[in-house]
Amino acid sequence: MSNLINFQKESVVRKQSYTEQQKESAINRYKNRESVIAIAKDFNTSRSTIYYWIKQAERHAIHVTTNSVSVEDYKKLQKKLRRQQLMVEILQIANCSPTAPLTEKLRALAPLYGKYPVHIMCEAFNIARGTYYNHIFKAKSIYIKERQDERKRNNLINRDFHPPMPNQVWAGDTTMIEVKMKKYYICTVMDLFSRKIIDYGISYSENTHLIKSTFEKAVKARSPRKGLVFHSDQGRAYTSNTFTNYLKKLGVEQSFSKKGTPYYNSVAESFNATLKEEELYRYHYHSEQEFRRSVQNYLDYYNNDRPHTTLNHLCPCQYEKINAS
Repeated sequence: MSNLINFQKESVVRKQSYTEQQKESAINRYKNRESVIAIAKDFNTSRSTIYYWIKQAERHAIHVTTNSVSVEDYKKLQKKLRRQQLMVEILQIANCSPTAPLTEKLRALAPLYGKYPVHIMCEAFNIARGTYYNHIFKAKSIYIKERQDERKRNNLINRDFHPPMPNQVWAGDTTMIEVKMKKYYICTVMDLFSRKIIDYGISYSENTHLIKSTFEKAVKARSPRKGLVFHSDQGRAYTSNTFTNYLKKLGVEQSFSKKGTPYYNSVAESFNATLKEEELYRYHYHSEQEFRRSVQNYLDYYNNDRPHTTLNHLCPCQYEKINAS
C-alpha cells in the first residue's frame, strides 16, 4: 500500500513543470559535483528527471559545438573548397589520368602553366614541383630554339607551283593510312614542273629514314643539278639535322611552308588526297603486299595515264616529254 502511495506521489511530482533557468541551476549543481539525490530532493522531482535534464544539456552542447564555426574556420573551409574545385577543374582539362606515366602527366600539364597554381596542379597529379618546373623551363628553351630555327626556314617558292623546267623545284609530303589495324606512312617526292611523282616510300613510321631514303631514290632516278629547291612542310623528319645536312651536301636548297598553312604545300598534299580518294579508300586490303601493289599501280597510272587540268589535260610523263625540251 505504501509503495502505491509513493508511486502516486512520484507521478504527481513528475507532472510539475520547471523553467529553463531551474533546469540550468540543477545542471550547474550537478557539474559542481553535488549528488543527484540531493538535487532531486531540493527540486522535488525524481532522480531520472535530473538525469534527463543533464542528457539534454549534453546533447545541446554537442549540437552547438558542431554547428558553430568561427570566422577563421569558415575562411579555412572556403579555401579548402576552392582548392578542391581547382583540382577537379585541372583533372578535367588536362585530359590525363593521375596514374599515367610521368612524361604524359608533364606533357598534359605544360599548357596549363600560368593558368593554375603550380602547387595545386602538382598535388592533383602527384608530381614534385621541382620536376614540373624543370620540365617547363626545358620546354621553354626548346620552344625558343624552334622559333629561332623557324625564322631561318624560308619559303622560297611562295606558292609559285609552276617552275619553267623539270628538276628545279621538287615538293615532298607524307600521309598515313591504316590497313588491317596497322598504320602505314607513304612519302612522295614530286616534280612541280610536271606534277610527276619521281619516287615514293612506305614505312611503318614517319621518320627521317623514310624521308631521306625516298629522296635518295628520287635523286638516283633524276640526277638533278645543284640549286634544286625542295619544298615541304615543317615536319620533324623534314627539319631534322640528318636530312637538312644531307640536302646541303647535295647542294639542294630547302624551302618550307609556314606551320599550320597546308595551302603553302597544296600540290603535294592534294596528291595525297587524290591517292586516297581514287585508290586507297576504295578497297579493303587483305594483306600488306596487296596494299603495296595498289600504291605502285596507282602511281604508274597517275604518272603515265591520268590527265591533269593544270597540264592541259596531259599526264605528267606526256607533259614532260612535250615541254621539257
